[in-house]
Amino acid sequence: MTIMKTLAWKDRGKATQGRDAIDLVELLLRAEDIIGLEALYEHHLEIVEAKGGDPQLAAAHVLGAEAGMAAGALMAEEVASILVKGLEENLVTQVLGGSGGMPSAGRNDSITNILKSFLSGLEGIRDVK
Repeated sequence: MTIMKTLAWKDRGKATQGRDAIDLVELLLRAEDIIGLEALYEHHLEIVEAKGGDPQLAAAHVLGAEAGMAAGALMAEEVASILVKGLEENLVTQVLGGSGGMPSAGRNDSITNILKSFLSGLEGIRDVK
């Protein structure tokens, strides 16, 4: 689903008022529920520790790693490229604007951090915070 939402955001972008970007971030914010806290701590404790003990960031990382394995190297590379470019340009702004949220440094940082954590998993980087 994360791969699909990233590709849809690239293709449809502003035409859907950033809905795909919002959906992607919502998935990542709920990654703890998707992975399950028990499984996260039982099978991915080193990632939780690498993410400063933050289970939300660790779960987003694990989701990225699982998405990368499911998608394969070429697709994972393409998705990573889309997200890196999105972070450099307007992805966070689209998420905040489309969700009706007011931009703030805290919300910007939170969304940026969860996306970077997903990216670190997608790219196979185990120690990026």
